[in-house]
Amino acid sequence: MGNDEQQHAIDVLSYWCAVELFSPQNWRDNQLIALSSSRNVGQRVSVSEQERLPWDGIHADLLIGPVNNEHRSYTNLYNDLQSRKIYRLQTDMNARLTKPFSFAGDTESWLRSQAFKSGLDEQAITGLLEETNQLWRGIVDQHEPLPVGTKLTDSMVLCLLRVVRELAIKVRRRGVVCAVYCKDYDPRFVSSPVLRAVKLKRNRKTLETYIDCPWLHHERFRIAVGLRQDVVTNALMTAATLVRNLSSVEEIAQNETMLELAHRQYKRGGGLGVMASLMEFCIGDDGRLVLGSLAISQYAKAVSCLFNHRGWPDCPTGWPDITELNGAENEIESYFNTSVCKELKDVQGRIKHEKRPVTKDDIRELIRRTTNLMRLDDHSISCSPLFSPQDGSPLMHNYVNCHLEANSEYLNGGLIDSFFLDDLEKLHNDGPNNFSRPVRSYLSMSHPRRFNLAEDSKGLLVDGAVKPSNMPIGRWPSASNQFQSVGQQFAINQIRAVAEGICGSPLLGVNGPPGTGKTTLLKDVVAEIIVARAKRLAKLQQPDDIFKQQRYATNIFDRRKSYEYWTLDPSVTGFEIVVASSNNKAVENVSQDLPRADAIDSEWESYIESMWKQAPRGFDFRDIATLIFNSQDKHNGSKPSNTHSSWALISAVLGNRRNKKRFLGSFKDEFVYNFLKNLSTRTSVIDGWEEAKRGFNDALKKEERIRAQKVYEYNLVRSYSDLCDQRSALSAKLDELKIMWHDLKVEQMQYERQITAVKERLSKAKQAADVACAAQEQAETAYEDHLSSCREHPLKHFFQKTKEQQQDERKKRTTLEKAWKKRGYCDAEVDAASQELSFLQDSLDDARQDLENCEKQATDLFDQLTTVERQIAEAKQIQWPRPDIGDDHVAWMDPEWSKARTEVYIKALALHQQAVTGAAHQFMCNLSLACAVMQSNGFTDDERLVAWQTFFLVIPVVSSSFASISRMFSGIGKEALGWAIVDEAGQALPQAAAGLLQRVKHAVAVGDPMQLQPVDTMPKPMRELLASTHHLQRLGLESENMQALVDYQTPCGLLDETNDHWLGMPLVVHRRCDEPMFSICNDMAYSGRMVRVGPEHQPCAYPSGPHAGDELPASCWYDVPPNSGETGRTQWRPQEGRELQKRLCGLFQGGIDPTNILVIAPFRAVANGVRDTFADALQQCTGCNRREADRLASSQAGTVHTSQGREADVVFIVLGSRAGRRGEGSRLWVNGSPNLLNVAVSRAKRRVYVVGNLADWKNGTYTSRIAKDLPVEASAEN
Repeated sequence: MGNDEQQHAIDVLSYWCAVELFSPQNWRDNQLIALSSSRNVGQRVSVSEQERLPWDGIHADLLIGPVNNEHRSYTNLYNDLQSRKIYRLQTDMNARLTKPFSFAGDTESWLRSQAFKSGLDEQAITGLLEETNQLWRGIVDQHEPLPVGTKLTDSMVLCLLRVVRELAIKVRRRGVVCAVYCKDYDPRFVSSPVLRAVKLKRNRKTLETYIDCPWLHHERFRIAVGLRQDVVTNALMTAATLVRNLSSVEEIAQNETMLELAHRQYKRGGGLGVMASLMEFCIGDDGRLVLGSLAISQYAKAVSCLFNHRGWPDCPTGWPDITELNGAENEIESYFNTSVCKELKDVQGRIKHEKRPVTKDDIRELIRRTTNLMRLDDHSISCSPLFSPQDGSPLMHNYVNCHLEANSEYLNGGLIDSFFLDDLEKLHNDGPNNFSRPVRSYLSMSHPRRFNLAEDSKGLLVDGAVKPSNMPIGRWPSASNQFQSVGQQFAINQIRAVAEGICGSPLLGVNGPPGTGKTTLLKDVVAEIIVARAKRLAKLQQPDDIFKQQRYATNIFDRRKSYEYWTLDPSVTGFEIVVASSNNKAVENVSQDLPRADAIDSEWESYIESMWKQAPRGFDFRDIATLIFNSQDKHNGSKPSNTHSSWALISAVLGNRRNKKRFLGSFKDEFVYNFLKNLSTRTSVIDGWEEAKRGFNDALKKEERIRAQKVYEYNLVRSYSDLCDQRSALSAKLDELKIMWHDLKVEQMQYERQITAVKERLSKAKQAADVACAAQEQAETAYEDHLSSCREHPLKHFFQKTKEQQQDERKKRTTLEKAWKKRGYCDAEVDAASQELSFLQDSLDDARQDLENCEKQATDLFDQLTTVERQIAEAKQIQWPRPDIGDDHVAWMDPEWSKARTEVYIKALALHQQAVTGAAHQFMCNLSLACAVMQSNGFTDDERLVAWQTFFLVIPVVSSSFASISRMFSGIGKEALGWAIVDEAGQALPQAAAGLLQRVKHAVAVGDPMQLQPVDTMPKPMRELLASTHHLQRLGLESENMQALVDYQTPCGLLDETNDHWLGMPLVVHRRCDEPMFSICNDMAYSGRMVRVGPEHQPCAYPSGPHAGDELPASCWYDVPPNSGETGRTQWRPQEGRELQKRLCGLFQGGIDPTNILVIAPFRAVANGVRDTFADALQQCTGCNRREADRLASSQAGTVHTSQGREADVVFIVLGSRAGRRGEGSRLWVNGSPNLLNVAVSRAKRRVYVVGNLADWKNGTYTSRIAKDLPVEASAEN
């Protein structure tokens, strides 16, 4: 990042921090303590009516006795000890007896009750009593019984436990000796008794405790001083109007947002409205302040800045600057730590301070001092230009919130401010050099090189991305003949490329309109990541190789217990998958769907049954998964059934404390401490590991063989034009070779004729040479004879030679010379002919070789041509056209390859299972640590990371809302985890994802910005103001949603119809809605780019009743015109309610299941009305009682927000709005963007019925589109 990029990132983070200062956590628990006599706080709020404070007069029971099973829950142990106890001691919160205790009497009573079963006689009982009394007197130097006020000590409890152990042995009682300490709190402040336990096993001399000194441990009451968020919100709205005027649409949008939030608070039981904390502090159950527990919220400081600013509409740079209040905060903390101490003198006369119990006056004084120093007192607030006498002060004066925290580690309030503020401030303070790659990309002003799918007219980009060599190895176990659409496969392959380092972008966005298969896509992504890790595991010699060094961890909040654990081999990390969303329901739907038995096709269930029938706890621990799933259903109020079985231990719904508790209840007891602790011998485990590796590697080889064939065929098809060109070239070359062969053949024949002629000439030359040679020899002989004669008589020959002799000698010499000459000529003729013959013979050999080469080349070319022609014929038969993003599947995918890829994934899971069972001890230790880490923040960052990484090895997918990420993954640092998959990213505020993105290496955001936008209480003018005070010139993508920011950084995508927004990897194949719903949404929100697969209309008939078998009425608009003089203060129109009730009754009477109907309204006031109407119709037509009717109505009828992520066969959209001009603003808001109506219409799979006044709505920007496509039906009242 350059300097400008870095500064921009810091400015964005600063702006997000400012926004989050005004976004505190809301109270979820309105159990109040009255500080004065006033009681006017709302009917739904429970208020202490007595003067006694919740920590006054608390007592506790300590039960000691033998139990059979030490691993049972505290509640079960306590219930067992109620009847099996030997001793019962009652104390106050300072561990002093509140009733006398007789050791001897209780011991004798229990022994006599056991005498008959154990065979003890009187003498034995007397002996045991003497023996135990002696032990007791060695610890307690007081007379029997111990009086009220006696201090209970550890040594006394240890003595009692030892006595019980000895007595149990004497009477032959098996089990473990336990002491359970039960504090009986006021049930208004805690739902169940708070229990602590200690145990003393056989042959142990020391206590094993679940917490230090339970009888001296103090639970804490957390006291929260409230700020009314509606007052603060109204002040923000006033400030916004000072910055600039809100349009009528903006004002209605803001009002609807606040109504929706208020409704959610109401459903949670918040009769006070939406409340947040000014400050929180703790009071122990002994009534004394817990030092260091005071926390003043950042929100309170921001509210102080808001009300005490006088320069509206201008604000200084960096506003709100809460650091101005740091001095006040320090002064408040100092007062808090000394306010309830009383001065005493010790025996030497020195002054000492001792905490005394807190009174209501103490709390009131603390609030008074705090509000004065924080400038939140009534006087300071009333002087603010934002003050409204009608709203009053934001401070809740007369009441404080109180709830009991059992075993909480968060002294200073835990999280009372924004869920995201800590992570954002850390990113801001650490600076860009410490950003993870996803965060660096997320906050970047520049984007990577883009590839516009709309400009890929030849389909080369898509074709290259989804070609067989790029397909994932693993596949989710869906039906083998069901394939991903090309758009889905394109996105999956791009994500795979990121995982393999081929694509450099750490962020990828997938735009998925309704019904385009976002969840189906994510399943394949999960499968591929798990397979990638299995490939790493398969390289290990044995499961133990996963682990490296043995270490020990200690919880700083409970140092009595240490946790043995092992560090991990880095090669098996980096594959962790966190599924997150702002929408709790959305994220739970994904992670709960993955392990469900119906999430895989029946063919694969049969395959698993046949292959792993004998697997311990079922394939991939499915028995444990089923147990966890059903226990969570039980907590959710669902009735467990066979349909809720699981096929594998794939995912865990975690996040908030409630979800973690539900999950750990079964996982820890059944899997960690039961199953892993009792595994079979090591030999069988190693055999299973080798078998699992072979199975996985064999599946990989099988898939690779099929892939290689597909790659060959793909290359064949894609090279068709090249093959045709090659065929033409080969044919031309063969033609050239034919001509060349003919020429070479002629040349060869010419050489052969020439050779024949030369041979004849050579033969004649040789004959002539022979004759000349003979003549030469004869002449030489004659001449030699003459010379010989001369040599015998040289003088005679010299002096007596006659003339004739001289002539004869000359003649002989001449003859000889002529013979020599003739011989030389003939020899020359022979040599010349021989040389010519040799030359011609060589030339002939060359010609023959050339001809042979030509024939061989022709043969090779012919073979090549034959191969090419065969490949062309094969390519013509394959017919794989270049895929388009709108195709419903990739042409080269077939059931055989799907099966092979699915087998790889299933055997990858089996390999993971064998890894866990093969290193059971290490996994048990590390998972024990993981369970502790989920429940406690008292471990180091390294210990937390190892714990989580081990957990992800067993359960690959963990889901959480963004709100829980910071606390759940506390201490997990930069890029420590593998993957973040964000569902419904279009609904997430951009700042919500920053903390998760910092913790992962890769992130995929799946969503649709054309559906609901994030719920935001901050008025837009205030956002604009905060942006300007933090150096952002204008609001951009950083103020929209997460999907928009991730899309901006996604290389492959397209521009929307305005060419203003880049959409990352769009999914366009729609499989949910019939017509006309599909066309309405497609035209209204997606510029017609979606493609529908399947028939236009699916059957939708009445199952029973007078019209059984008949189709439901076609989708239509039920026109409900206004009555004369119609008036109304809200958008709810009773006549539309009556119309809805009649139509609902018709469906109910025809046997339509109420859960297959959704009723959706754009306004909260209308949603309240249709909910009651739905319940009335249920009561009237189905006979169900009101309670059940209200429950179903709350589930099936509501605002568009409540329907997001859901679908139904039948959807009613009840529009409402005040008639005529009075409702114009509301209708303009609904039509301000297609989002609301797009979500509403796209919920309907088979029918959509709109109920509303057509005259008022038909001209709206988007409602006109609905009115045009739906036939109009008159109201049943007309």
